[in-house]
Amino acid sequence: MISLLQSMEFVVKTELKAEYILEIYVNSKIDVKPEINRLIVESGGQVFKLMENSLSLEDAFFNVTGINL
Repeated sequence: MISLLQSMEFVVKTELKAEYILEIYVNSKIDVKPEINRLIVESGGQVFKLMENSLSLEDAFFNVTGINL
């Protein structure tokens, strides 16, 4: 399922944080949550919660430069 998510054109990165927590980073101007949800369910996974977080400009800068404070 993770490899299928990573093959989606708008998925930038995935991180398995815990047994039941998968973070999916996307680059899209439209809401792609329904597509992500559908892929997970069709792959046999279960979705308990989908949350959307936006990066602040500061977080984006740290991610691009690799600086960790």
